[in-house]
Amino acid sequence: MKHMTKLREFESNPAFRGRLFIARFENLIDERATTEIRAILSHIGSTADATTVEHLLSQNNFQRKQRQQPQGNGFYRSGKQDSWSTELNQADVRSIEKAAGHLMAYYGYLPTRP
Repeated sequence: MKHMTKLREFESNPAFRGRLFIARFENLIDERATTEIRAILSHIGSTADATTVEHLLSQNNFQRKQRQQPQGNGFYRSGKQDSWSTELNQADVRSIEKAAGHLMAYYGYLPTRP
C-alpha cells in the first residue's frame, strides 16, 4: 500500500497538478473504454484514430488476456468490476479492506461487505 500512499502525496502536491492521470479499471471494461483510452493518450500528448483505438482495445480485452495467461495462474479471474469481493474468501477481503480501506474510500471504492 506504500505506492498508493505515495500516489496520494503526489496528487496533493501543487507542483504535480495536471501531470497525473488516474485510469480506473471500470472505465476500461465497458462502453467507456474508448473514451478512457483517448483521455489517456491525450494526457500523454498523443492521439490515435478510431481504428487504432479499437485495435488496442481488442488486443487487450479480458477474454484475450485470460486465454494468454499460464495454466493455473488465476490473475485474470472474471474481468468484472468489483468481482474481487465475491471471488476471494471473506478473510482475504477483510485483510485487503483492513490494509487499504482508507485508500479505497478515498478513491471511491467502498468496502463491499460488512
